[in-house]
Amino acid sequence: MYIHTYTHTSVHTCLLDHNTTTLPPIVTQLVSQSLKVFVAALAVASIISPAAEAALVSVLIPLLLDAAAPQVDVHGPAHPLLKELAIKLITHLATGPAAQVFRMAVAGLPPASKQRLQGALQQQQQQGQGSAPSDAKRATIQLKKFGS
Repeated sequence: MYIHTYTHTSVHTCLLDHNTTTLPPIVTQLVSQSLKVFVAALAVASIISPAAEAALVSVLIPLLLDAAAPQVDVHGPAHPLLKELAIKLITHLATGPAAQVFRMAVAGLPPASKQRLQGALQQQQQQGQGSAPSDAKRATIQLKKFGS
């Protein structure tokens, strides 16, 4: 548990104590690798117990949210590489084996955090649509339905 808390605190500090657009490359690598380790640890946590998996997801979601959609007025815009990774990991969590736990964790987020998350996902989706035909139908993610 100590390593989990220390890693969470370290990653969160890296994300929040720097202007995220000017993170040194070593810090960017530290944060991205730490986020990947947290996601990989979900497989082990799910074997241990549902409570361990839920605890890890509840720690991971705010980290991914801060990487994908930091509070711009407080921390500046998202670092492009970290934002891309965070969106991929969020999508993986939402559709992977931990999807139910992910939904419960997102349902427990404050409304402002849900809006930040939905905004980041929509922005990523709109950027992806720029290269695709405009008449193609796209699935949309609506976080408003979580926890209803």
